[in-house]
Amino acid sequence: CASAQDEYVRQAPPSPQLQKAIDLYFDFKQEESLEKFIEVSKQTGEREAFLNAAYVALELGNSRLAVDTISMALKKFPTDTQVLEFAGEAYLAAGYYLNAENVFARLTENNNKTEFYYISLARAQMGLGQLDLAEVNLKQAARGANHIPLANFMLGELYTKQAKYDKAADAFKTVMENDSQFIEAKQR
Repeated sequence: CASAQDEYVRQAPPSPQLQKAIDLYFDFKQEESLEKFIEVSKQTGEREAFLNAAYVALELGNSRLAVDTISMALKKFPTDTQVLEFAGEAYLAAGYYLNAENVFARLTENNNKTEFYYISLARAQMGLGQLDLAEVNLKQAARGANHIPLANFMLGELYTKQAKYDKAADAFKTVMENDSQFIEAKQR
């Protein structure tokens, strides 16, 4: 999701307040940038400020701050797909798996990133110990067209965790057939 998140930093409207935060970010002053994005989000309620603040907080490894920030955004933009996606990622990073599961289950309904959301939903379910549900969602994602290697890699990891080594090996083999540069799968 980081590449999608990067787009938010780059595409934020060039209002003077947001531009200052963006400039700080691209001057490698992430902490100052984060403070400015949070300030702008509180002052203006701008969606892009919330998204950027959550992104930078995650980038800095402060998942709880990302959750706090995106929770404020959710109050203002409860049906915005991008805000929901960031919320799900922040919840996953913070270990709030039930919240993440709820968000990604909601996002899988009628969305063009459905395969990605099934993978994220499965990640949340794995965190909750719901391995059977995670398997169902990873298989659903693997049937798509865009995230076949990642879905199969996650299936391989899931099967390894369940000591189903033959299935794990098949899943990792499928990854390599679809993406020979997927080093982690090659190692497994």
